[in-house]
Amino acid sequence: MLSARGQKLAIRGSASTLTVSGDATLLRLLVRNLVENAHRYSPQASTITLSLETASHPMLVVEDEGRGLMNRKSVS
Repeated sequence: MLSARGQKLAIRGSASTLTVSGDATLLRLLVRNLVENAHRYSPQASTITLSLETASHPMLVVEDEGRGLMNRKSVS
């Protein structure tokens, strides 16, 4: 999928393990959908980065080099 557009997937962070409760199939689908969206809306030869932040609570971060969303309102 990524190689066809010259994109790379980088995984950043420590090798520590984290246990997440939930449906394994749905969690895999969630990550796949996030990566596919990043792939679809990022330019060719770009990098998509996955990282796991665990400071105050676990958070999966997907970063890409796409245009981003304009006039996005933050939801609290």
